[in-house]
Amino acid sequence: MIFDLDQTLLDTIHRFHEVFNRVLEMFGGIEVSWDDFIVAYSLDTLDDYIPKSCDKKGFWCEFRRIYSSFIHDLDKPIDGVEDILKLLRIMGLKIVVCTGRECSREDVVRELEHFNLIRYVDGVYTLMYQDPSEEDVVFCRSGLLRRILDDYGVKVDEVLFVGDYWVDMYSAKKVGLKCVGVLTGYEPADRLMKFGADYVIRSVVELPKIIMDN
Repeated sequence: MIFDLDQTLLDTIHRFHEVFNRVLEMFGGIEVSWDDFIVAYSLDTLDDYIPKSCDKKGFWCEFRRIYSSFIHDLDKPIDGVEDILKLLRIMGLKIVVCTGRECSREDVVRELEHFNLIRYVDGVYTLMYQDPSEEDVVFCRSGLLRRILDDYGVKVDEVLFVGDYWVDMYSAKKVGLKCVGVLTGYEPADRLMKFGADYVIRSVVELPKIIMDN
């Protein structure tokens, strides 16, 4: 099992809002209110708030570099995550976290420790360790997914990838993985399916049925 981190295992949407505004300020943009942010986040139109003179990829690279620099007071695991990870371990499955943050593995490990989830995780991969040439779409992690397959000696049909964003689905399909879209990331089901989701579920709590069917 390969899991995305933010909005898949952890609810960090308030941190996303704060970091987005911090980086906007750095790039000369105007702060976005919570209400406007959450609408644009769901519609995937946050780029519209980035000043036109800015390099959008540079903006998002800075965003994901500082994302792990703090934990927001409202950050928390998605409801039911610990129980599901515990069940997956009982089932004998390996659990790997593959995040779009551009930070060290140690940063993510510390955060998973903070939320008492690290005991269920076998490996952590972040965009810091992906060749930039493999990122044809911002936040694409197909290179990391290939590395995970190699590192664990598994075939594509032995892996299920779970994420909340259309780029997660896109990344998985580039590698040939089956993927599950979760709706805890405010992404509409039709967009997840458009970019390759084999299943769309409310949250990770509905994973056991899909796993048993596979």
